Amino acid sequence: MRITVVGAGAMGCLFGGLLKLGRSDVVLVDVWQEHVAAINAKGLIIDKDKKRFVINVPACLPSQLQPPIDLLLLLTKSFNTEAALRDVAGCISESTHVMTLQNGVGHVETINKFVRKDKIIHGITTYPSDLIGPGQIETKGDGIVKVMSVDGSNGSTLGQIVEALHNAGMNCEITPDVSVAIWEKLAFNCAMNGLTTVLHMNVGMLGDSPEGLHLVGQMVEEIVSVARKKNIAVDKKRIMSTIAMAFMEHRQHHPSMLKDIMTKKKTEVESIHGAAIRQGAQLGLELPVNSTIYRLVKIIENETLKNEFYG
Repeated sequence: MRITVVGAGAMGCLFGGLLKLGRSDVVLVDVWQEHVAAINAKGLIIDKDKKRFVINVPACLPSQLQPPIDLLLLLTKSFNTEAALRDVAGCISESTHVMTLQNGVGHVETINKFVRKDKIIHGITTYPSDLIGPGQIETKGDGIVKVMSVDGSNGSTLGQIVEALHNAGMNCEITPDVSVAIWEKLAFNCAMNGLTTVLHMNVGMLGDSPEGLHLVGQMVEEIVSVARKKNIAVDKKRIMSTIAMAFMEHRQHHPSMLKDIMTKKKTEVESIHGAAIRQGAQLGLELPVNSTIYRLVKIIENETLKNEFYG
């Protein structure tokens, strides 16, 4: 199986690098020329649990990618999904499967513009990864990958993906009800990302605030209401338990949305809060707390991108 990782940021490098260590045939694709050049010149550096790995994995710009692609692992920021797929569309064939582990919801509809639904695999991952600089990432702790085909079939491709990730030392499981995991992660991300971004504080500081905890509960309840209206059997207690664990064990963590603001980058608020709000509206549900946080993040993001805020 020839695996092409499109979006060689923190997560793309983690998956691509570990898959290469596990002897998979992997190519990393990204538009950041300095990053691509560093990986090709010196190898991909992964600092993992106090060990350093230097991995010789090929990297290229989208225009340099060559077919065939058996599995396209899509790990771009959500707002780059369509552009990234358009850039490599010439290498996508009838046999290519596309797997997304991106944050938020709504990616399947975008991917479906390029491949049939029976070729799309979606899921989630809880593995942590931080981009340190060109050609270098850092990861701490363990995680899991949960995947399932969009059409519900459990074919040989899913089995090959699980085997490849196991060989890479990653925990992966085929999860028939993966939509539950996707929406539970969405609820987690809405509560943690939006609030820490608006308040400009780390996870521990949010967890220490009674008012913050109250808002977290309200935001999760709103996402749960949308999921259940869609007949997705999310478990609010499980979501809140995961959040409580994060408050205890990841106190110094800055969620990705806050990191984007801190580094003056565009956030994924549209595919996280925005997508939940839009899907709620289609079902006749209002999400007042999430809507307020969404608008506040948009204000901060717009000012940040003009280099006039959080300078």
